[in-house]
Amino acid sequence: IVASCILLVCLSVAILGAKVFTKVNGLLFVTIFVAILLAVFAGFLRSEFVLPDFVPQSYIHQDWNASQLSSNFITACPIGAACYSAQIVFGVLFSGVTGIMEGANLSGDLASPAKSIPMGTLTAIGTAMTVYLLLIISFGGSFDGHVL
Repeated sequence: IVASCILLVCLSVAILGAKVFTKVNGLLFVTIFVAILLAVFAGFLRSEFVLPDFVPQSYIHQDWNASQLSSNFITACPIGAACYSAQIVFGVLFSGVTGIMEGANLSGDLASPAKSIPMGTLTAIGTAMTVYLLLIISFGGSFDGHVL
């Protein structure tokens, strides 16, 4: 039922046109951006706590510290542990930057596409890199390596 309602909302936005889509897209962007910023700040500012019961008890969020971050940069994969290859990590990161070309896709709506597309694309790449680095530093200093 929930999925059907969401699909109905998506259909309504598509029928109402590009202006409604732009407004909804802006609202979704702000919501996602605030959620990511909250995750970054929580990693740096939240004190130690154990995650809820449905998560194994070894998943403890610690106070952020630089020694924890530096120990997480040492990649040692114990025998029998689940370690991730570069291909899997790339698959996770790739999905985060697939929207970078959105400016080029919407170039017909831009006042000055020749100027706006390169600037928007470079800004999107810089923003994505900054957010990913902040998340890496925030979580790397707050969790043990086996949790990450």
